[in-house]
Amino acid sequence: MKKFLYICFGIILFFQVLKGINAISWEHDYEHALQTARREDKPLLVYFYATWCGQCHKFQSNTLTDWTVKSLAKKFVCVKLDAEFEKDLAKRFEVTGYPTVIFLNTAEKLMNRMEGYGFGSKAVFRLKMNNVLKKRAGLPVQDEALSVTDLFF
Repeated sequence: MKKFLYICFGIILFFQVLKGINAISWEHDYEHALQTARREDKPLLVYFYATWCGQCHKFQSNTLTDWTVKSLAKKFVCVKLDAEFEKDLAKRFEVTGYPTVIFLNTAEKLMNRMEGYGFGSKAVFRLKMNNVLKKRAGLPVQDEALSVTDLFF
């Protein structure tokens, strides 16, 4: 019985470590993130949230944990900002609801944005991330109107 419990504990620990390894690496200081983006020549992904926002919690647990999203996030400098404390930045980027994600180039020019969370948000978010990367590369972007297959596959 003890051996079984140790094996179960080991498996759980393994998956927790694996989950942490693949997590999105978040900055929490906008100016530092901007400098990093410029140094690494990557676009910025700025996530505005509020601690009391239920939709933000759903976005974090359902969209930001997606393996494709986590993989794409490595191509961005990601900054997570509590809009209640970063009011000046939220105002500057016209954040009026949560969650809001804005994508900026290194000159702080808006490349794309996503506001709110709902049905299909994971697919929309992946598409917006890919479109920002395509814009940077000078490639044509995909229409952001999704089909049923985009939502489920």
